[in-house]
Amino acid sequence: MGLAREVEVAFLMADLSGFTALTETHGDMHAATVAMRYVEIAQSALDPRARLVERVGDQVLIVAPDGDGAVRTAMRVFAAIEREPLFPRLRAGIHGGRVVEPDGRYFGTALNLTARLTAHARAGQILCTEPIAAAAHDLGDAAIQDIGLVRFKNIADPVRVFTEEAYR
Repeated sequence: MGLAREVEVAFLMADLSGFTALTETHGDMHAATVAMRYVEIAQSALDPRARLVERVGDQVLIVAPDGDGAVRTAMRVFAAIEREPLFPRLRAGIHGGRVVEPDGRYFGTALNLTARLTAHARAGQILCTEPIAAAAHDLGDAAIQDIGLVRFKNIADPVRVFTEEAYR
């Protein structure tokens, strides 16, 4: 294991809504094809400063140096998926903060909260925290709305959550 360091980043975690049902209905081969196409779409939609660091099943983890890069990437991925015929909808969470990075892997509260946001999102919804919403405010295409304080499992304090409804 290499030297660990603390870094400040923004995370975008997004997955295909209904992927388990898709797998049950159409089989593993079809699901694998959809998941691989999703990764191709996500890679092609990355903000120039963002990178896809991990894929597990139908979920991708993208890291960007700041919130606006993560939001731009999310909006591009959602728009690209919307253009795909017969493709499942996405749901996503975006949060940033200080984390530990050993060997290009990430650990810390910011990543944990991003996972909680993603799990809380509905199909077609991007959820983010207040610092990300502030960064996204200057992006003309983002229509961020405050949905209030949300309590998440194993997160001590309630978190102010914002939404960007990607599919209108």
